[in-house]
Amino acid sequence: MRLSVNFPLILESNLFSNLLHPQIFCGSRFIESEIIRISLELFKGNDECCGITSYGGTESILLAILAYRNYGESKGITAPEVYLFDLI
Repeated sequence: MRLSVNFPLILESNLFSNLLHPQIFCGSRFIESEIIRISLELFKGNDECCGITSYGGTESILLAILAYRNYGESKGITAPEVYLFDLI
């Protein structure tokens, strides 16, 4: 089977692009909003709920820590602690 798509040309034109950048790839913002909307429906979120997507890895961990810190502040926690494991 022969494909008529020129994969090296596509790779070259997008190799150094961030596929999640909404100003370059306009559809990424729509996909992000749909992911959040579907997640809110699955978890029965109300009008006070919101969402965010991230690239994964460290950013996701830091966003979760930030969310829990803010939640803790709203509950009166003034000195939150984070426990980390040190692996050798």
